[in-house]
Amino acid sequence: MNTKLKKIAGRQLQLLRLEKNLTQEQMSEKLNLSTSAYCKIEYGEAYDKWKSVGISGWNYLQRGS
Repeated sequence: MNTKLKKIAGRQLQLLRLEKNLTQEQMSEKLNLSTSAYCKIEYGEAYDKWKSVGISGWNYLQRGS
């Protein structure tokens, strides 16, 4: 995935996190990621980390606030 798309995906994730009033640490816990890995995704630096999110993480993201 190119850098621009990584940044866009990360920004969307950040907006979702803020909509849910969560810190990066709280969001990373919900997604079963380390805070460091989550931050890298949000900053568009490590989109491949999404592979470790799993079904429970996707279900969490799809639920309403």
